[in-house]
Amino acid sequence: MAENYDDIIKAKESVDKTWLGWSNVHGVGIGYKTVNNQKTEEIAICVLTEKKLPENEVRADELLPKRVGGFPVDVVETPRFHQEADNEERYRPCPGGAQIEVGDGLGTVGGFVHSTNPGENDYYALSCFHVLEPVGKKVYQSKWSILHPYRFATTSRGGYYADADAAIAKLDDNGYADYGTVFGANEARTALGPARAPVLNEGVRKYGRTTRLTQGTIKTIALTVRIDGRLFYNQFQTDPANPYPRFSESGDSGSLVVSDNGLQEVIGLHAGGNGFSGFAAEITRVLAGLNIAF
Repeated sequence: MAENYDDIIKAKESVDKTWLGWSNVHGVGIGYKTVNNQKTEEIAICVLTEKKLPENEVRADELLPKRVGGFPVDVVETPRFHQEADNEERYRPCPGGAQIEVGDGLGTVGGFVHSTNPGENDYYALSCFHVLEPVGKKVYQSKWSILHPYRFATTSRGGYYADADAAIAKLDDNGYADYGTVFGANEARTALGPARAPVLNEGVRKYGRTTRLTQGTIKTIALTVRIDGRLFYNQFQTDPANPYPRFSESGDSGSLVVSDNGLQEVIGLHAGGNGFSGFAAEITRVLAGLNIAF
C-alpha cells in the first residue's frame, strides 16, 4: 500500500468494525470523495451503503461523523456485494480465466501457482474458497464435466481468511496448466506480470468464466466488507469502465485482477460483486497466506 495512505487507513481501522455492525453499512474503505456524483481529488473514508438516508431517519447512535482523524467521511450508495460462483470449454493446457466446476458450483480458475513450503514441489490451481470448497473435493475443468468427467485437480487448502476468500487445488497432472498465462482479448493467451498491491484509481482488467474480459478502475482500497455475515479486510473495489455495464457476474469468482497498463501485473483475486462493481482480495496477501507463488 502506498505510504501516504497509512494515516487514513489507521483512521479507517479505528471505526470500520463498529460501523459494519450497523444494518445499513456493508463496506468501509479508502477512496476519492465524490460531490454531486463527481469524483474530487480529496481522499476520504468511504462508507458503502445500499441507500443514503436523511439524518432524521438514522438512529442517533448510528449517525456518521463528518471527519475521522482529520479525514473526511463520504457515504457512497452501493449495492451489497455477494460471492459469484456459477468460458465453458475444456482446455489442455489450461490458462487462467477458464471455467472450473466443483459439485454443483461453477467458478473461474485465476491462474496456477507453486508451493513455497520447504520440500513441496506441487503445482496448484488458484481460485476462491467458495468455489473450491471443501478441502478434498474433486475439481473439474469443462462445461461437460457431468457427462465427461474431466477431473482436473483436488482442493488442497484454503478458507475464509481475514484478508481473503481463497483456496488452491493440487493438479492431477502438472501438464494440465498453461503456467503464467491468462486469457485476454479475443481469448488470446497473455503472459502475467509480477504480483503487487493495488493503487487507487488505476485501470485494471479481469477475465472470468461468465463475463470474459472486462476492464475497470479501482475505486476503493483498504476496504473492509461484510459478505454473508463474514468480515473481509484489505479488499478493493473496482467499478467497470466503458463500454462494460458491469465488472463481473456470477461465475467470475476466482478470476485474477491484473493491471491494464500492458504489464498485466497481478493485483487481486476477484471474489464477488453487486451487479456493477467487483471486489477482490489483494493478491500479495493471498500468496503469503497460502504459502504459494506464481
